[in-house]
Amino acid sequence: MIARPVLRLLAVLMLAAPVRAAAQEPDATTEPAAGRKGFIIGIGGGIGSHATPTFRVLDRFGRVLSSGGGENKLAVAFDFNVGYAPGEQLLIYYSNKAEFTTDDRVDLVGVSGVGVTYMFRRTTPSAFVSGTVGAGAARTFITSSSAQFGPGFAVGGGYEFAKHFSINGDAILVKLDNGQDHKVYKVSFNYLFY
Repeated sequence: MIARPVLRLLAVLMLAAPVRAAAQEPDATTEPAAGRKGFIIGIGGGIGSHATPTFRVLDRFGRVLSSGGGENKLAVAFDFNVGYAPGEQLLIYYSNKAEFTTDDRVDLVGVSGVGVTYMFRRTTPSAFVSGTVGAGAARTFITSSSAQFGPGFAVGGGYEFAKHFSINGDAILVKLDNGQDHKVYKVSFNYLFY
C-alpha cells in the first residue's frame, strides 16, 4: 500500500532528472560564449618537482667510480603563451614553459614550441587538457654557462574556475641529445587574456 506511492514518486523524480539537468547545462547552441575566440596571451607561475637524471662514471675496466641523480628537487615554474583561439574551446599558441631548479648540475629546464588546449565547455568554469611539443633545453648559468638541447614535450590539464583564471598541472619531459632525460611535474596559477 505504501510501496505504490513511493514507486510513483521515484518514477516522477527519474523522469524529472533529465529535464532538470538539461535546464542546468544549456546546449552549445544556446550557451553564451566565454569570449575566448581570437587573440590570446597567458602568463603563469607555480612550483614543481624536478626529477634529475641518474648518472654513473665508470673507469676503463667498467667499474663504477661515482653515481648520482635520481632525486626530486624543488623547481619554480613559469609559463608564457601567445596565440589564437579559432573557437571558444580550442586554443593554439606558442608555449614557453621554464622551470628554475635547485639541482646542482642544471639551473633551468624548459620547453618551447607549439601548444594546444581544449576546453571542455564554452563557458567558465571549465576543465581542460593541454599539450606542447617543441624544443627542450637544460641550462646552467650560475656556476658556468652551458646548455644542452633536445626534443621537449608537455602534457597536462587544469580547471578555469573564473574568467581568465585557472589552475594548471603539467608533466614535462626533456630528452637531451646527451641521453639524459629531465622530468618536471608542476602546478601553476595562470592568467589568460582573451
